[in-house]
Amino acid sequence: MRVALDSAAGRLRRCSDLAGGLLFVDFKVDAERSEFASVDAGKVPDAVNRCVQEATRSIRFQPTAAQVFTEEYTP
Repeated sequence: MRVALDSAAGRLRRCSDLAGGLLFVDFKVDAERSEFASVDAGKVPDAVNRCVQEATRSIRFQPTAAQVFTEEYTP
């Protein structure tokens, strides 16, 4: 999953630029799923949320255990 997420890091850094700097993104994975159950950038402008959703929408990975984690992105 981390390798798949790393493939979107450049796009997510561009989203952080839209946000004006440091961007925290919360990821939730349900058990035995190959995609994120949710991706949330918190209280940011709609354009930033759209950017994050578009950057992560197509990410797929090997099914894993349920987990929730936060990543930080900077321009």
